[in-house]
Amino acid sequence: MNRSFSLVAFCLILLASSNSKPLRGQTAGAIVPVTLSNTLAANDDDSTDAVPLNIGGSTGINFFGQSFKQVYVNNNGNLTFTDSLSDYTPNGLAQGLGLPIIAGFFADVDTSGTGSGLVQYGNAAVDGFNAFVANYINVGYFDSNVDKLNSFQIVLVDRADTGAGNFDIEFNYNQILWETGDADDGTDGLGGTSAVAGYSNGLSGSRNVYFQLPGSLVNGALIDGGPNALVSHSLNSGVRGRYIFPVRNGAVTLLLSNVACLPRTLGQSGVSTCTVNLTGLAPVGGSNVALSSNNPLLSVPASVTIPAGAGSATFTATASAGIPGNQAATLTATFGGNSQTASINLTNAVQTGYIGVFYYSAPPTPCPTALSVLCAANTTVNNSQGGVLDGPVFVFVNTSSVPITNAVLTIVGTDFFNVGTIAANSSVTVIPGISTDGQNHGSNNFFTVTGSIYDTSENFPSLNSTQFKFTGQQGTTQIQSIDICGIVAAPVFTPACTAGPSNDGTVTIPPLNFLGGPGDNDGPCNNCFGPAIVASLSTVTSSNSGSPVTITTAPLPGVTTGLAYSQQLTVNGGTPPYTWALAGGSLPAGMGLASTGIIFGTPARAGSYTVTVRATDATGAP
Repeated sequence: MNRSFSLVAFCLILLASSNSKPLRGQTAGAIVPVTLSNTLAANDDDSTDAVPLNIGGSTGINFFGQSFKQVYVNNNGNLTFTDSLSDYTPNGLAQGLGLPIIAGFFADVDTSGTGSGLVQYGNAAVDGFNAFVANYINVGYFDSNVDKLNSFQIVLVDRADTGAGNFDIEFNYNQILWETGDADDGTDGLGGTSAVAGYSNGLSGSRNVYFQLPGSLVNGALIDGGPNALVSHSLNSGVRGRYIFPVRNGAVTLLLSNVACLPRTLGQSGVSTCTVNLTGLAPVGGSNVALSSNNPLLSVPASVTIPAGAGSATFTATASAGIPGNQAATLTATFGGNSQTASINLTNAVQTGYIGVFYYSAPPTPCPTALSVLCAANTTVNNSQGGVLDGPVFVFVNTSSVPITNAVLTIVGTDFFNVGTIAANSSVTVIPGISTDGQNHGSNNFFTVTGSIYDTSENFPSLNSTQFKFTGQQGTTQIQSIDICGIVAAPVFTPACTAGPSNDGTVTIPPLNFLGGPGDNDGPCNNCFGPAIVASLSTVTSSNSGSPVTITTAPLPGVTTGLAYSQQLTVNGGTPPYTWALAGGSLPAGMGLASTGIIFGTPARAGSYTVTVRATDATGAP
């Protein structure tokens, strides 16, 4: 029988001290405390004139074979060479902007609002090395908005001690609460065309050498509490929120960027496809990445080799055929002394089908085996409509020998659609805005998120931020959706994390299940929304009876007033994924608890705070 698990709570004490000054590397915030002598006046989209770097010696720094002694500090979160940049939409790193760029947080920064900090820049000592520093502390977003403020820093560290022109690029993040300005289709600083962090040599086509941190351009990914939260991760550093890219002889040192797995929730004998990514291309002979798992119930190969000339490689992680209890596993990938991790939830849930989506696409050729039903549905819909459909299509696939009845898809908090019965080993296709279920919806159609039907490419849904849920029955067994990304607690899911190469080849996106691309079809990709599996349909039949949800987080480190903080809470037992919420007390002003279990923010007042948090497993029982 299905088993539910009780909610549990524990007390968390946070201390905020306003008079302590932690040493660099020992603080919850990554930003290096420095005093800078220059300030860019309050503005939107402005830049400095060319200012001296004062690093790199007489020839300056060597960045992709060019020597630079000057730099332009741009208000919109980036440094450029050869000219300033007023662009506020972060859509150029992959295509090349025509000028070299180092972007700590390329987005529509607006410091003209009352309460926003100003961009400061200049030289300072960082760990004993001379450095050029640009501070974006407590900056707002367009149009003069200050309800959310970001704090980040770009540091260029002189490393002429290792060779003429050598330097380190360092990004530091203390707080990222907004990702988009109003002019980029953002709402309250969220959604629309989200920020990007990385670098580019500025050239076009195949000559462009660039890198973007994972989560760039993905709604909700880089902000505090997001799956790729900049304050919660690191690169080539032991300090969370710090990302260091050594530049030697003009080239950025090859590093392991990240490891990502889909799906992130596995049932018994389940298989996840994982991808390891480098910050560049592997040299002749390839790059060998060591792999390990901290849980014997999840097996991975000992290593994977990224072929010469490639920037990534895939491998599989396989769950045991017998999972005695619901738990988490951590997969670690190591290359060049640098490690990155990915978490996978292990559960006794039994998959009985999946939900697929395609949008403005023709099926890829050849069609991946895992997407054969979706490709067939894509072809059928396009044929019935006389061409590629300008809108999203959901496909509900039953892979079991028992029909799924009473199937309902819900847009959380907005609308619902009665899918009805999905026959055994069959599928049902729903075309929002065209199919109706006879219910009294606001428009008598599905997908009325903001009062209009999303059925054209000019009026497309924000699939990356809209939350859905699916429920149904197989006999007496409850069926529910499980987010393949493991981000949103069942039965709620979002297509946000699926991605892949565009069908027309004009845009390269990491090769995972595909749903993504530019914000409209007028962009560089004209056929970039392809079929994707966005959620699995599963029963929850856990065998770990008597095993309650248990919060396992050790005592948390103290919090320092004015410095950003991020701490992931952990839990065992029950059925993952888990949803977290405050059950009593309150966190210091400026801090919050994400539903994913991350305590984040910048405390504003010193003192002692006692809070109780609650973790709810996937069954949702109290």
